[in-house]
Amino acid sequence: MSFIRPLVTVTALVAAPGPWLLEGSLGETVEGALSRCGDGQAGCGGLTGLSLDAGGLHLEGLAVQRRGLEVRASRAEIRPRWDGIDVHLEDLEVSRASRPAPLPASTEGATPPPAPTTIDTRGLTVRVQATGTTVLTEAGVTALLDAPALTIGPDGVPRATVGLTVQHPKGSVHSVGRLRATPRGSLRTWSVAGTVSVADGPPLRLRGELDPDRVRAELEHEGGGWLHLAAWPRARTATLEAERFALHGLGRLGRQSRGEFRLDGTQATLGGRLSVEPASGGGVSVHADALLVEGMQVEHPKLSAQPVVLGSAWIDGDATVEGAEHFDADLSLGHGTLALSATASRRPGRAALRLEVPNGPCQRLFDGLPAGFADAMRGARVEGTLGGHIEVTVDFEAARARAALLAQDPLAEPEAPGTLEVEFPFRDQCQVIADPSALDVEALRGPYRHRFVDAHGTPRSVLVADGAPRTAQLEDIPLVAGAFVTLEDAHYFKHDGLDLEQVANAVWHNLAAGEVQRGASTITQQAARNLFLGLDRTAARKLQEAFIATRIDATVDKRRLLEVYLNIIELAPGVHGVEDAAQFYFGRSAADLTPLQATHLAMLAPAPRTYSQRFVSGEVDEAWRAELNAQVRRMARHHVIDRARMIGALRGDLELLDRR
Repeated sequence: MSFIRPLVTVTALVAAPGPWLLEGSLGETVEGALSRCGDGQAGCGGLTGLSLDAGGLHLEGLAVQRRGLEVRASRAEIRPRWDGIDVHLEDLEVSRASRPAPLPASTEGATPPPAPTTIDTRGLTVRVQATGTTVLTEAGVTALLDAPALTIGPDGVPRATVGLTVQHPKGSVHSVGRLRATPRGSLRTWSVAGTVSVADGPPLRLRGELDPDRVRAELEHEGGGWLHLAAWPRARTATLEAERFALHGLGRLGRQSRGEFRLDGTQATLGGRLSVEPASGGGVSVHADALLVEGMQVEHPKLSAQPVVLGSAWIDGDATVEGAEHFDADLSLGHGTLALSATASRRPGRAALRLEVPNGPCQRLFDGLPAGFADAMRGARVEGTLGGHIEVTVDFEAARARAALLAQDPLAEPEAPGTLEVEFPFRDQCQVIADPSALDVEALRGPYRHRFVDAHGTPRSVLVADGAPRTAQLEDIPLVAGAFVTLEDAHYFKHDGLDLEQVANAVWHNLAAGEVQRGASTITQQAARNLFLGLDRTAARKLQEAFIATRIDATVDKRRLLEVYLNIIELAPGVHGVEDAAQFYFGRSAADLTPLQATHLAMLAPAPRTYSQRFVSGEVDEAWRAELNAQVRRMARHHVIDRARMIGALRGDLELLDRR
């Protein structure tokens, strides 16, 4: 609302016109009123031309500087009227002064004078009208003032109107019609009211207040919700309060994108309070008080394969950021019935995180999941109570040193570069009394028909049952089974569906790499993914995969599950199961594969579609053969094969088919 100050400045020069029009030294009087630079006054100014005729006073090249603002007009016309004075300004320009105004003499200990409440116009009405659009730019924000106008009545109370557009790279605000501004108690504080549109959103009712120390705005939409913003620029402090405020009222600002991350608040509402203030160390401190978002849609390819809709997400607590490597947070957050606390810290070279779920009904873990995040778990009925936590600390330099050592010597056993503690006894304390309708784990115990769409888009099915065509019985393929267990999940027969040791190894590797490069999926988790989930690499899939894996492990015999897994796994585009894969790559049954050939099939599992094209000629490169030999030795160490068969495999030929 900085349009008020330049208009008041100009008005102050013409508010008492009597002496100007009566005295013969009109030019000197006006110049004297403008050019007080260097005498302790907080402003100065000048003219390029002045004339007086029956139509009034005409000023050319008017320039006024007051309190850090410089106001220019190519022409100002001051016209007497029967009830007062009209002032018309052309080509009004407003900017920050090129040099600061002189500081007043020290008044330490003195009581500051009271701010004026009116402007003395000698009982006349003064009307100031600027034509066209005035541009004011400051701190990356541009304000376009459309025909700003100021009227001062005989009572000395100014009233301003303006059409306003505020432009910012992240969005704009423009008035619907004209905004109205009046003093509130003194001329230092102004109240503003009207209707605005934010970033091309729907009309919102605006009430605000402006003074040198604070800016406050209240936005209300037709549904009754409101959003209050307050800022104290000198203190670098701001607060936001809201109640049932529909975020579509913020137009494009309610739909944010950054890279692959997208937020859509078209159907969302906001409530609660958020405050920002300087931190003691020079950074920024943020405090959330019952901040509540309902109906927000979140999208990211690493979060979920489909949009996630937050039904009721809330957050309380504090976070402080002081530079790129100094961060602290202590938060309580949740969604629906699901609540947890989080503490995190980051310092140069190290970080720590603790997530804690308070003790409560197991069912809340499922009821609190947002739509689109873990739909395969929705509908489960669970009994029992559960509380737990996950805590991790990491030394990044030690993590990088560990990764470098393992790259040189994969058999090395370096110390962990931090701590990882998982205390979440779901299987011990929660009893699943009904699985989700789409999850039929019990069916895996008997003859099972797996239906899927293959890499070519063709609907397919595989029947895993004794005597079924192309079904490999586990007892007939010990080498193949041993190779897959050794390479994919060495602890398969010992864990309960999840291998926390491998989870820790993956955590340290990924932290050192700065990105997710390595997973820790067990054969049980892979079976869960292949049988009931898609192939997307998302947090939602990993959560569902972990839950389904625990359900499979609690329900299905491990040997039976391994047999199902080996008969459904994809090992080339459109090639599912080890029996079909053995025929595809070697032209023989899976039961007749050599240790080297069985190892080759197991090595294809992480990326079968890519690897199948790599060896289409029937030849393998030196790097692949070296890794084959390393895994054959590993199978010998795990007693899948004896030393004689290991030596034979190391010296033997892979005998891949030429598929060109």
